[in-house]
Amino acid sequence: MKDIEQTTLTKIDAYFYTAILGEPETKEIQAKAFIDIREPINLLQQDYFNLLFDRIMPCVAGKKVWTSRDKMACTITDGGKITITDEAFTELCLLNYWDKWSTKGPAKWTDARKGNCSFKGWSNDAYQQFDSICNRIRAQRETDESKAMEMGFLDYAIKQYGRGTKRTRTGILEEGPEIFNELVEL
Repeated sequence: MKDIEQTTLTKIDAYFYTAILGEPETKEIQAKAFIDIREPINLLQQDYFNLLFDRIMPCVAGKKVWTSRDKMACTITDGGKITITDEAFTELCLLNYWDKWSTKGPAKWTDARKGNCSFKGWSNDAYQQFDSICNRIRAQRETDESKAMEMGFLDYAIKQYGRGTKRTRTGILEEGPEIFNELVEL
C-alpha cells in the first residue's frame, strides 16, 4: 500500500512541476531561483526571469491579462499588466508553498490546522513579508539592471511568440523592401 501511495505522490509532484514550469527536466529548480529575481546579480540568470514571467506569472495575473501579445508589446513595467503586488504575491507564494509542493513539508506561513480565520490563513509574518517584498520590487523596477532584464524578457517573448518573423518591438519588419504607402506623402 505504501508503494502505491509513494507512486501517487511522485506523479502529483511531476504534474505540479510540469504545470508550473512546462518541462519535467526543470523539476530540480528550487524556489530560491525565483526569489528576489530583480536583484542585479540575477542579471546572469535571465532564464529564471524568463520562466517566472512567461510561465508562472500568468497563473497569478491571469492568462487573459498576461497574454503572448502583451508579453511582446513592451516591457513588464511599462505594460502595467503585471503589477508590483502580482509579482510580490507570486514570490510570497513560492516562499510559502515550495517545500509543501516539492517535499510534502509544511507551508511556511499558512496551515489549515492553526485556525487563523481572521486573515484567511495567512499569518501576520506573511503580511509583513509581503509588504517588504512590495517595497523592494518597487525600488528594483527603477534600476538599470531590472530594466535590462525586462528588455531581455521582451526579446525572449518576441522570439518565442513572434510567429517566426523577425519583428521589432512595434511589429514592423526590420529588413525588407520598401513598400509603397500613399499615406506617407500626405
